[in-house]
Amino acid sequence: MDHTVYEKATGAIMSILSGSEDLSALNTPEGCSAISGHYDYFTQYIVDDAAVSRPHVGQPLPATHTLQPDQDWPIPNVPEGTEVFIEGDSQGVVGTDDLVLSFPLAGVWRVELRPPFPWIGATCEVTVA
Repeated sequence: MDHTVYEKATGAIMSILSGSEDLSALNTPEGCSAISGHYDYFTQYIVDDAAVSRPHVGQPLPATHTLQPDQDWPIPNVPEGTEVFIEGDSQGVVGTDDLVLSFPLAGVWRVELRPPFPWIGATCEVTVA
């Protein structure tokens, strides 16, 4: 039987163990716990001993977006602590749930949002024309 090992403080899934409950107990590090089942680190985390879906930043952010120069682009559902990268360079950390981006120059820009756990980050190619 599979057991999912997770960090108690955050619910982050650490590993999947196959074997008996006793074996899982022996291989569960301090500060962690295990529940029966096989769950996915990338899309889930553990809350109250149950797997739940991790939220998406930007509800989720689209893969592509088109703007005019200097047009505001409000992005909802961006948690505090999210780091914003444009073309691989950090632009700072979001201090509230509100994020508005705009680009003064035409071009294609790669925007990446790296939120704190348990949020799932996102990348978007923005075309400004």
